[in-house]
Amino acid sequence: MRPVDLWGIVCPGPSLRDPKTQKLVRKDAPGCLAAVNGAILAPLYPFDIWVVSDTEVFESCINMGLYIRPDVILQCPSRWGSELAGTHAMAQPYGQFPRQHHPTETDADFRSVLGLMDYPADIRWLSSTVLVAIGLLLARGARHIALYGADMAGKGYFRPGLDNSRTRHTEKRWEEEKRQLALVISAAADRGIRIVRRTGKESL
Repeated sequence: MRPVDLWGIVCPGPSLRDPKTQKLVRKDAPGCLAAVNGAILAPLYPFDIWVVSDTEVFESCINMGLYIRPDVILQCPSRWGSELAGTHAMAQPYGQFPRQHHPTETDADFRSVLGLMDYPADIRWLSSTVLVAIGLLLARGARHIALYGADMAGKGYFRPGLDNSRTRHTEKRWEEEKRQLALVISAAADRGIRIVRRTGKESL
């Protein structure tokens, strides 16, 4: 794997449709760029990795995605191998992507398999896909991660049609997600790793 100075994670928050966000990603030029869930449907971003935790999200994106590159690495739960097998409508699309699986049964499994055991046990890595994405990049050796479109506020995504049966855009959800992200950022900083939410107002 080539050396990467800056790793990027793009989330499907409303700010993703803002041209300023696109300009910011181009300016920062992450050496490796990961899409979280529906962010993969933003065709102007040169994604290397697609991180998804739920098959319903995957199916929605496949049905809406005219621009999903088939060479992007799909990072998904290992259980998908059986859940999307046989006659499942998503069996063929799933099989077309190069795939890397991540553990999803418990946070302890996630920490153990990805070599994150020195991170605090109260970090609930599996509570949101953006935390899953951060954990996966940390396991790949990331020392500097920029988050884009991680609004953690409001009720919508950057484009309609991405809501599903598990969508919870509530203040309670966002507060907990912000709290968990703060734990990860603090723990990473203790290890000399910088994680920053990029809005254009903060320095890299």
